[in-house]
Amino acid sequence: MQKMSSTDWLSLASLLSTVVLVAITGWYAWITKHILDANKLMVAAVDAQQYAAMRPYIQVSTTVGIGTPLIYLQIENMGKSSAKNLRLSIDRDFFRFDKRSDETNLRKSPAFSGVIKNFGPGFKLKFQLGVASKILGGNSDLSPREFDISAEYDTGRERVKEHNVIDLSPYLFSSLDEDPVAEQLKKLNSNLPGLLKSR
Repeated sequence: MQKMSSTDWLSLASLLSTVVLVAITGWYAWITKHILDANKLMVAAVDAQQYAAMRPYIQVSTTVGIGTPLIYLQIENMGKSSAKNLRLSIDRDFFRFDKRSDETNLRKSPAFSGVIKNFGPGFKLKFQLGVASKILGGNSDLSPREFDISAEYDTGRERVKEHNVIDLSPYLFSSLDEDPVAEQLKKLNSNLPGLLKSR
């Protein structure tokens, strides 16, 4: 076996150090790629979270007027930016106050037959549907208890379409909220004849 010279030793050491440097560089490249991938995922998650927090949200709900037996349909932008090109649609005719005409047909109203170009944050539409007892106990062909409302709009990033099933049946046998001011005025009005007589 031939003895290695100092030059051979230096060459071998140089080769080994090159292999070690290549391995370390490869390891750093692998770690850097994973850090970049993790950063991309984190940026995408933050972007999605910010978009979700700032986009428009169209909420469709019903409510009963305080101190009245009227049921209202309410459409509101609960988000923090405007819904663009909002198109509302209802799947069947709904004749407000049980009166069959084009003027009382919710489906033919401007909000449901056209496009709302800009529906800003906090903007609200409120429609009187009718008296609760008439809707719940009346002609379901004129004022159905259940119907579907679709809202389609641009968020600035995508076109969203949402379906909302409106069911008025839960209002059956529920009691009305009383307006405290209206209640006091009603009491005052009932006591007024007695006050006028004593005067």
